Amino acid sequence: MKYTLLTFLLLTSLAQVEASLVTLDTRPGVTQQIIVEQPSNSKANLVLFSGGKGKLRLNSNKYKTNKNFLVRSRHLFTDNNYTVILVDAPSDKQGRLGMLKGFRNSQKHVQDIKAVINYIRSINNKPIWLIGTSRGTESAAYAAVHLNSKIDGLVLTSSISKTNNKGTSVTDLPLDRITVPVLAIHHIQDACKTTRPSVVKDIKRKAYNSSRVEVKLFTGGDTPISSNPCQARTYHGYLGIEAEVVDYASNFISY
Repeated sequence: MKYTLLTFLLLTSLAQVEASLVTLDTRPGVTQQIIVEQPSNSKANLVLFSGGKGKLRLNSNKYKTNKNFLVRSRHLFTDNNYTVILVDAPSDKQGRLGMLKGFRNSQKHVQDIKAVINYIRSINNKPIWLIGTSRGTESAAYAAVHLNSKIDGLVLTSSISKTNNKGTSVTDLPLDRITVPVLAIHHIQDACKTTRPSVVKDIKRKAYNSSRVEVKLFTGGDTPISSNPCQARTYHGYLGIEAEVVDYASNFISY
């Protein structure tokens, strides 16, 4: 496996974290960039899939100002002693549409994610969990279906509940093929029309072969900053209760 590596240090609220920008050769002529942020006493690896187009521009540091729930809250996972791996859109999906229009449920995407998992396995032997939020749940769930034997669990937050021209609902995927533990989290006041809170019940019903499946509905938080209920700094993105959500997911993963 070919890759390039740039390592630097981050100072979080609790500890110093080693961070690396890794560029993987995944498909002919295509590269996949990830940021790996690893505390010294890591318990597991968490592969994070952001929402929307999935373009984080990791090589330009623009991701540091990204408001997506998982991106802005990743330090809470490292504070809980988890390694986080931020996944960018691959080099052939850095255009206007990013990973929309069906790429998140494609075999090319699976091939890229498989390369990410193989890289993680080459640097440590800790469990690997996939975590997606909003449109990122499509990536995480589809990868879990096809790479079930290579991962240890799946966490879905603000899951996509409606198939449209941007992508596929999580519940339209063959979730019965997933045997690893599954946690589906949602905010009960999420008003985004493509991420209805009731989707968690359908996820639990369809992921019946999972060794452990659980749903959790959150309430409360800060008043939404954006008037668009699908934006990150709203109930959809757990504004004001980020730590509560991350701690719940962390406890499920370490169970």
